Amino acid sequence: MDKPVTAEISLAHAARDAMRIVRQVAEIDTGKIGTSRHAKKQMSERDIVFRDLERVLRLGDHCTLEHPNPKFRPEFGSKDGEVKIVVTFKARGMREIAAATIVVTASKRIFVKTVMWSDER
Repeated sequence: MDKPVTAEISLAHAARDAMRIVRQVAEIDTGKIGTSRHAKKQMSERDIVFRDLERVLRLGDHCTLEHPNPKFRPEFGSKDGEVKIVVTFKARGMREIAAATIVVTASKRIFVKTVMWSDER
């Protein structure tokens, strides 16, 4: 059964707001960016440094509800005020990096759950 259209509109709006927070935090307050052990391990295995992750968060864009890979689509988090988005960015000469990110909208904090190449399966 399909989700109600109003829920999808609300989620799309929340994802846009979350992306705005991600850009703002990545630009001026990187101390509010947390990373899981898993994300750190993935970054190490892929030779992605924190500076690359900052660039993804600052310059990238979030995947929308129409993204072909369902794992990349935004969703509400398990707690109130959380939005899960995947932010992608492709720097010149590199593969596109994707960061699965939980944004806590009230405190404007970011938690990066995992980092991957966006073409990984």
